[in-house]
Amino acid sequence: MRHPGLFAFGITTCVLVPAAVHHLTASPQQVARLTAPGASSLEIDGTKIDVSVDRAIIDAGDKVRVKLRGALPASKVATVEVLVMESRGSDGGRVETPPRTLERASVTLTGKAGEKEVAFTLPGYRGVGMEGRADYGHYTVFVVPPRTADRLEKMMVKARKEFAGMAGDFTWSNALYQIGRRPEPDEADAEPSEPSEQDLEIAKIVGKREETARLDVQTRPRDGTVAVTVPESVKVGETFAVKVQVKNPTRVKLPVSVGLGVPTNLMGDYLGLKGEDIELDLASISVELGPYATKEVTFKVKANAVGTLGLYAHAGCENDGDNWEACQKLGDGQLEATGVKAVDEAPATVAAAAKAR
Repeated sequence: MRHPGLFAFGITTCVLVPAAVHHLTASPQQVARLTAPGASSLEIDGTKIDVSVDRAIIDAGDKVRVKLRGALPASKVATVEVLVMESRGSDGGRVETPPRTLERASVTLTGKAGEKEVAFTLPGYRGVGMEGRADYGHYTVFVVPPRTADRLEKMMVKARKEFAGMAGDFTWSNALYQIGRRPEPDEADAEPSEPSEQDLEIAKIVGKREETARLDVQTRPRDGTVAVTVPESVKVGETFAVKVQVKNPTRVKLPVSVGLGVPTNLMGDYLGLKGEDIELDLASISVELGPYATKEVTFKVKANAVGTLGLYAHAGCENDGDNWEACQKLGDGQLEATGVKAVDEAPATVAAAAKAR
């Protein structure tokens, strides 16, 4: 399994179900509550521009909204470029493949229109690496001056043409890392070192780092081999069922392990319930999946705190030595979430409290 740290709950049923598993059952708003929306800022010609996204995780094919806000004098104009880049994984190797520019938009703020919003549709592409397909699609929003955007796009075109695995030139990767990054306290106090040739080249591309901002957004898959069904909401201390469907997309019979637990690979500040807030039972569930077969297992879950409970289900081969290629196609996961509410007071308790007042 790609996620040995995932923990699971007790299995109650295991039945054959229809083959369609590519549905999402939780409200996108509930899933979005698991992580704080990203926010950053940049400063151009003395004007600070705040940048934010409405959600840090969305469903593949949905729109992310990028808001830009700046307090400009009536006579001043500030123009920035918003670049959205899509991560492409590592193409099954160890080294990251250059991302592609998904979209570019020009935004002009004035004293009369100091706030604007642009929206981008994120298709949800998930790259493939040494451990199989990525759990989520990953998109990076860069907000930079027009001249920087031109240099970045030129650099990325060159990187995609010249990239050749371990022998590639990784100036592009280091440059993208610098965008929106602010020096850590220990870096600011350190003795300045002589910049290398690559440092100088990156500085020409990125420009002043305070003139750049970046935000990360992930997409929940619609094209996976795992689907999860959870209730819309539950109460604290209530035991509820979580159904996980797994489809074998290959012609090979496979021994499969299914796990369920809190998500571990979400980016940004995690706001959902933690592992200690939920009761656990079994570590994993084993099933056999015939060629192109789909099975459903049901877990019992209980949350002991109020909040948003994220649940990530993952399926992978128990032993992929003999069927590595088939197991790469099967290994996948899906994220769902449910709201955990407080238990209402019993009528007698409410009546007693009212009488005391």
